[in-house]
Amino acid sequence: MAKTMSRDGRELEVDREMVEVTTNLPQPDPEWSYTDRAGHAHAYGSDADRYPTLVIRSGDPYWCDDCQDDHTDSWFECPLCGEKITPGTRIDSSPKFIPGATAYYIDGRAVSRTEGEALLAEMTAERERAAQTKTAEAAREEARETERAMRAEGFTEEQIQRVVARMTEIRQP
Repeated sequence: MAKTMSRDGRELEVDREMVEVTTNLPQPDPEWSYTDRAGHAHAYGSDADRYPTLVIRSGDPYWCDDCQDDHTDSWFECPLCGEKITPGTRIDSSPKFIPGATAYYIDGRAVSRTEGEALLAEMTAERERAAQTKTAEAAREEARETERAMRAEGFTEEQIQRVVARMTEIRQP
């Protein structure tokens, strides 16, 4: 996915590869919930703490003749009653992408990441300054219109200046 920006006759192109990470493997189901036999409620939590009401327990290590290696089985269980619980899963095979490698080009010439990101930061800062200037000018124009309307309504100079000052103060970057 390429994005192009221009400033002062220079053109920056940022080309970010998007890598597909779609899978047909079971994934935690955010909609999962379960009440164990003792009446304790369990549910999917968040990505950081998927199963906040469960603990992971592990069995004793054992030798696997098939792969010639040690294994240790683990499972979730309720810490209150000890019931083994298998959280729900789902299969989501919809296409998913994550950002991959990024290439930078200035005026059609490949440049280093450092050089590309430096120009991108300059261009972004310039765009933000321009947006702030535009917002400030719009605020000043709105304040001028408010001032004219308040004068037409007969407000005192002190009231007008207090409102106008507050309007421009709030909208200053």
